[in-house]
Amino acid sequence: MADQLLLDRPEETAKQAEAHPTPTAFSVFDYFDYRRCLDGFYKYRKSLNSRFSHRSFALKAGYKSSGLFIQLVKGKLNLTRKMLPGFIRAMGLGGAEGEYFGLMVNFTHARNAVARQHWFQMMIPLLPSAAKTVAMEQKKYYENWYNVAIREALSILDISDDFEEIADFIQPPIAVGQARASMELLAGLGMIRRDRNGFWRGTDAILASSPDLGPFLIHSYQGSLIDLGKEALQRYERELRNVACLTFSLSEQGHQRLNLKVESFFNDVLELVRSDEGMDRVGQLNIQYFPLSKQKTP
Repeated sequence: MADQLLLDRPEETAKQAEAHPTPTAFSVFDYFDYRRCLDGFYKYRKSLNSRFSHRSFALKAGYKSSGLFIQLVKGKLNLTRKMLPGFIRAMGLGGAEGEYFGLMVNFTHARNAVARQHWFQMMIPLLPSAAKTVAMEQKKYYENWYNVAIREALSILDISDDFEEIADFIQPPIAVGQARASMELLAGLGMIRRDRNGFWRGTDAILASSPDLGPFLIHSYQGSLIDLGKEALQRYERELRNVACLTFSLSEQGHQRLNLKVESFFNDVLELVRSDEGMDRVGQLNIQYFPLSKQKTP
């Protein structure tokens, strides 16, 4: 068994956002990214009234430029604090909806994980119950690296309610209380269930996710795995780990080919673990490729 592959592909996220179908209804609470929220609002209003336009929206918001809306949605401009009241008015948002939209602007513009976490915590209480549940489930699942590790370990160990065994099996070891809380979370999400013998096993259930919220939570999760990778250098002997570093220069074409090669390798690994038998351990594979310089301009 292998947990879902967590690759960071912002360009695909952008394509998915642009390809979003026209919503059959609109609620500001369906979004965590105000740019997608504006796009969803426009498509919904356009489906109700073909005469609705970017210009008519801009005028209602107190601006003359019809291109302003498009530039905001595409990320070429940012919605400022001065512009915010006009946009809330043009969208007809009042009370909690208007407050939520303002917080969503801050969340979208946040430059680091600490700031995003701050605005996320302020947005959550304003969400309707169903949306709040989905958001918190995602957050709880990804906030501790061992949730995913425990789900994988259940395909190896026969665990009923002996949390001590799985807490000790995970490396680095976790507290028994953490193991119990993790399994309760996984069971509540439908990601594990008891088999006919009463042992907990992973299911094929996929965590409900928001395209706006996913990257924020996954980046934090990936960061915790990178930290574990650093600890592994001291924790394990060389024969139990494989760490390699390579610094190089390459062209734009080489950059694109390398990204494709990394994704192809991940897919090969996924096929390997899916066809594997007699598993006796849980492993973690991290591949990092990132710039060490600016890109030279022609």
